[in-house]
Amino acid sequence: MLAAAAPKGRCFVPRTIDEQIIERLDLILKVLSLSVGADKSLTERVRLLKLAGVDNKTIASVLNTTTGAVRALGSNLRLGGARNDHR
Repeated sequence: MLAAAAPKGRCFVPRTIDEQIIERLDLILKVLSLSVGADKSLTERVRLLKLAGVDNKTIASVLNTTTGAVRALGSNLRLGGARNDHR
């Protein structure tokens, strides 16, 4: 049921059930992440996804940006929070 056909022009590499389940869970995570803060700014969406424990690569993929942009936005969030604590 979970086995996939080989992509056109490529050899079929059998995947284990565990690999197939992980692939499906990754897809579900991406779909759910799309709905997070749909009406929010990119910075706010990154913040929400980071709070949920989503990794930078997945955040970048979901938000159609680069991992560098996600790292920069995440870094700015940490710095902003640190600055606010000292006031």
